[in-house]
Parts: sequence; structure tokens; C-alpha cells
Amino acid sequence: MVKRSARILIFISLGLLAFYLVFRSQSNPGGESLIARLLSDFGQANWIYLFIMSASFMLSNVFRALRWQQMLQPLGVKVSLLKATSAIMVAYLTNLVIPRAGEIARATALSGTAPISFEKALGTVVLDRVLDMICLLLIGVVTVILASDLIFGYFDQHLDLSVRWKAMQQGRAWWILILVLAFLVFAFYKFTTTEWYQLKLKAKINVFVAGLWEGLSSIKNIEKPITFLFYTLAIWFCIFLWPLFCLRL
Repeated sequence: MVKRSARILIFISLGLLAFYLVFRSQSNPGGESLIARLLSDFGQANWIYLFIMSASFMLSNVFRALRWQQMLQPLGVKVSLLKATSAIMVAYLTNLVIPRAGEIARATALSGTAPISFEKALGTVVLDRVLDMICLLLIGVVTVILASDLIFGYFDQHLDLSVRWKAMQQGRAWWILILVLAFLVFAFYKFTTTEWYQLKLKAKINVFVAGLWEGLSSIKNIEKPITFLFYTLAIWFCIFLWPLFCLRL
């Protein structure tokens, strides 16, 4: 238990340290540090809107943790709301240190505090992101439908796609891309035929992929799908509140 708590504290400490270093090492054109500017902006901000925005951010993560709990249940894993939420927050902080590494850290944090393998935990994290992409795609489609005149009118005025397409066809980018892809496919094929891969790596990859797929396929056995859908809608409703109140600050 002590080791698990220490891991979480290390992730949080690294995230806070990275946050400080990023803002300390940068400055505005006038020479003012970003930390000083950040503190000044906070002092001038509307604290009511700031509180609502922060509360909606935390609430979205709570709903995400509740939805994550439902994904883990078909795998026979019961995780407290606190542990699930903490793992999600660890992901945000890790992204400050290593961009896009938050999902790995989230799965690592959960597997270190709950009886689940890293592969299965990562599978549920990937599933969570796939659901986010589907929701974002649906929002994009609805936006295009409702504001098609505005969007396509902007493209007609500022973007000539035919000219760009002809430039791409006449350039060498396509041939370079095809050659690179062909080389990567050939190199991967040769690598998978080596004795080292067949004897030492293949079995480990198969175990990893099997655990990852089990986590991904947990959605097929979700209990209370209506509740699952409610959590998904609640997540995006809270996300919608972030810019709404942020712009009012």
C-alpha cells in the first residue's frame, strides 16, 4: 500500500514540477514571466466563473471515473471512485511532463492500485479514448449540419482546395510517403521472421495484445447501458461548460 501511494505521489509531484518549470522558463514579449502573468490574471478573473469552470472540470473527471468503473466491472475488477479519479488526474499531470503519455500513466496508476494487469487497464483506457473520438466526431457532424452555410462559406473565401490538391499531385510527397510505407512494411516483415522475435518477443506481444483486447471488448458486457450513456453525455456537457465560462472570465 505504501509503495502504491508513493507511485501516485511521484506522478503528481512530477506533474506539478513540470507545470512550474514550463511557466517559469517562458515569458511574455514584455519580459514578464508567465507565472507572474498567470497570478495577475487570476487576480483579475471573475472567481464565480472560475469556480464553476473548475467544478465542471472536476465533475467531468468524476463522471469519467464512474464510466470507467463500468468498463472495469466486466473484467471482474472493482475500483473505488477515488482510485479511478486519482488515476485520471495522474494522466493530466503526466501529460505536462511527457505529452500524450497520460494514457500510459493512467493505466499504470490503476494497475498499481487495483487487481488488474497493465494490459487490461490500458485496453479500457483506449476504449475510453475511442468513445471520446466517436462523440467528438458526432459533435463535428452536427456542427457541420447546423452551421453548414457559415463553415463552407468560410472555406470558399479562404481556402482553395483544388489548388492545394494539384500542388500535392505535382509534388514528390506522395512518392516519398509510398516508399517510406513500403520500407516500413518490409522491415516489419523481416523483423517478425527473426529467431529472436519468434522465441522471445512473440509470446510477450501475444499476451499484451490479448490483455489489451480484453480491456477493449469489455464494452460488450457493460451493465446498465442507460447509465453508461448518461455518464458519457454528462462528461461532454461538463466539457462544454469549460470554454463557456472560461470566455466569461
